[in-house]
Amino acid sequence: MSFDGPNNHADAPSGSQPEWTYLVNLDVSMWDHIHNHTVGSNQRFDKIKELVDQTKDGKSQLIVQVVDANSYSPVYWRIDRYRLANGKMDRISAVPDELVDKLLLGGNQAKVNADFAEMLKQGYTLGGLHSLGYTQDLKSLVELAPREGHVALLNMSHGAGGAGFDGDNGHASLTEVADAIKSGLEKSGRDHLDFFDIDACLTGDGNAMKVLTPTADVLVASQMPEFVDPNGSDTQPIVSVLKDALERPPQDGPSIAHNLVAKTKQECTDGLKNHTGLCGTPSLAMYDSSASTNFFDALSKFSSTLQQVIKDPDNRRGIESAIKDSFSVDSAESKYGQLRDLQSFVENISFELLTDKIKDDSAHNLQKAMDSLKSAQKGFVPAYYGIMSSLKGINVFLPSADFDPNDAIDEKRSARVNEIYANNMGRIPAWDAFIRDLRDLPEFGNE
Repeated sequence: MSFDGPNNHADAPSGSQPEWTYLVNLDVSMWDHIHNHTVGSNQRFDKIKELVDQTKDGKSQLIVQVVDANSYSPVYWRIDRYRLANGKMDRISAVPDELVDKLLLGGNQAKVNADFAEMLKQGYTLGGLHSLGYTQDLKSLVELAPREGHVALLNMSHGAGGAGFDGDNGHASLTEVADAIKSGLEKSGRDHLDFFDIDACLTGDGNAMKVLTPTADVLVASQMPEFVDPNGSDTQPIVSVLKDALERPPQDGPSIAHNLVAKTKQECTDGLKNHTGLCGTPSLAMYDSSASTNFFDALSKFSSTLQQVIKDPDNRRGIESAIKDSFSVDSAESKYGQLRDLQSFVENISFELLTDKIKDDSAHNLQKAMDSLKSAQKGFVPAYYGIMSSLKGINVFLPSADFDPNDAIDEKRSARVNEIYANNMGRIPAWDAFIRDLRDLPEFGNE
């Protein structure tokens, strides 16, 4: 005996295919319980449900996955999936009626047990779907993308730069998330998304973008931590952006990205001006995947040039000064304090050059590399907002001199520092080589 698996109950409604399908993954339900149901997956879904009327014209559909992990034990992790289309909302994660009938009608106990075991094997629980972990749940959601029309993915979870993602259903590395998206899209005959919004902390990051840009034409992410505030802010304003998209289907992924960055800027500006709460997302940027190769080539050239520059002891001291003064996304002793804004670093090197604390060669190779990188970043990050002028859209791992993985005095701190180095190296070879030369370190890399 066999039953249809969970994903086979999400076929698109009959009739013409929608122009846009928005896959929404809400994976922070524990916030609902910690913050008294004011923020998090369920609260966000309550707002999304109100958009169902905007789907009446059939031009767009929403497929929403809600992780409900009200316990730290995986045994109780459950997910629900819903489709909002043609003015209706349907739950598409329910246990199939024929399976419920078989269980209720029963028969001998051995047969009931066998049917129930088959249900669990396919991911069902009596309450819906049992979570299979961050990566598999994300893949299963992406598998629901139709073959026709545009597809966007909006992923709300926790982020940690090069360390990857955490949801209430577990952890996933950057590579695991990229592979889940790519694998999930195969079912619809696609190889990438039109738009990928990463509603998570610290993912506007060189390591993250190196891995994730192949998954979508355009991505949106924050280089800073995102915040929740029961009195006002709720990370990114994706519900407002979805409402706009449903009312006026966008031309392409960049149209959504520009709107999301603009709304984030407006929300932060209004909130700070009117003192209505925290700025939920103090930085947000759009990343154009078609320009990623040019950007990472320019970053590699800049990195190789820096390797030559720091061979001079005076230049090395100038570089250390530039690192120290570069904008860090958090305090130096925090878990992610060694992520710094790339252009802040470049601008500080320019200052060190002007004051003769760093000497360029006769061909001005350092200045040329910096100019090339600035130009490449403008193409790669065509739109961004930062609550502080030091934010220009993308972080890099740039550890200070006292962030030593070989600290023999404090073994616990040394282990933590080693883990951070490992999480943030291994994906951009030329940059890694510069960091290793600067800090006299061995190979690192976790993926």
